[in-house]
Amino acid sequence: MSQDQKPYNWAAGRPNLRQGAIVVGAGIGGLTVALCLARSGITPIVCERTPEIRNIGSGITIRTNATRVLKDLGVLEHLQKQTSTISSAAFHDEHGKLLRRWQLPTTGTDTITVRRTDLQRALLERLARYPHRLELGFSLERFIQTPEKVTAFFANGKSLEAGALIGCDGINSYVRRQLVDGVPPIFRGYVQWRFISDRRHPVVCPHEKLDWWGSGLRFGASPLGTGMAWYVSTNTPDPNFRGDEPIKDYFVDLFRGWANPIREMIAEVIPEDVVWTSVFDRPCTPRWSDGRVTLLGDAAHPFTPELGLGGTLAIEDADELHRCLLCEQDIISALRTYEMRCLPKAVSVSAKSRFTGDMAQWSNPVMVAARRVLFIGCPDFIWNRKLKQTYG
Repeated sequence: MSQDQKPYNWAAGRPNLRQGAIVVGAGIGGLTVALCLARSGITPIVCERTPEIRNIGSGITIRTNATRVLKDLGVLEHLQKQTSTISSAAFHDEHGKLLRRWQLPTTGTDTITVRRTDLQRALLERLARYPHRLELGFSLERFIQTPEKVTAFFANGKSLEAGALIGCDGINSYVRRQLVDGVPPIFRGYVQWRFISDRRHPVVCPHEKLDWWGSGLRFGASPLGTGMAWYVSTNTPDPNFRGDEPIKDYFVDLFRGWANPIREMIAEVIPEDVVWTSVFDRPCTPRWSDGRVTLLGDAAHPFTPELGLGGTLAIEDADELHRCLLCEQDIISALRTYEMRCLPKAVSVSAKSRFTGDMAQWSNPVMVAARRVLFIGCPDFIWNRKLKQTYG
């Protein structure tokens, strides 16, 4: 059976699935679940609040479990020239001294880095092969549901009906606001800038992710195709802090006295292409499904970025939700099963990401010294076991 053939049509035999599904959000998680559904005979309606799919110039790491899903969906083969395979990682201090290097765990597929926009484009191209609807400029305001259907209402005055609604609309999810609570996300005390360079610095190996951690300040770089993606992370009490202008001079001042490769990489920054983010997350909610409505990805479990698992778990969520819809006899049971299967890992990753982010941004000299001892002195079998528990 070719990848373009529908492997099954589970909608045909189940009247409650013929109505399709509304997918709120055209990010990685939303497009992945839409593609999974479309290949199975469901017509997804993807509703994106922005008037166009924007070009987001930042890189993203996709771990092995999620690359397997992308491969099965026929997406990975379209990205091969635009990705880099990551097989190892290394931590350094601000002076360039290597603290630890290790091999990334694998489950038969690779960990990759890819430009977020390239992945979205590849998902859209695959989705275009199947019946679907993509509605841009559809900003969700509210939804109502009955035992038979869900109706979504949008700011443009339009409404849509379907058999299920899947909220993939990110950390500030409108679906979550109505489904769970309206509590705002929590600022974690630091901000990040991300940039993609078309040229790879010689210190950045083709298959290794590099980090330099200092006191309340970090720099990291990963290969990305023929170039590289790098980030800067610094502590601040202000979630709206965007650095001083000009931003290039600000970066140079931040890393004055650090290892030379960092300043050399920063020197090629194009200010208008820098992506700024303020780091927030939320405590995991004990439930993210209700009736015919559920959450997926950052809408359900937003993480801090340190473990590189946000995009990965969104793709895993999409795959698991699809599997549950295949196996269960009705949508409501399927959504509850999906939640129960995905929630434990999300809770674990959320706690580990938050702790890692806090540790990475430590500025107390005693704690920074303790972190250094941990990196150098942790036995390999413990380190590798923790990696497997996190990424396996």
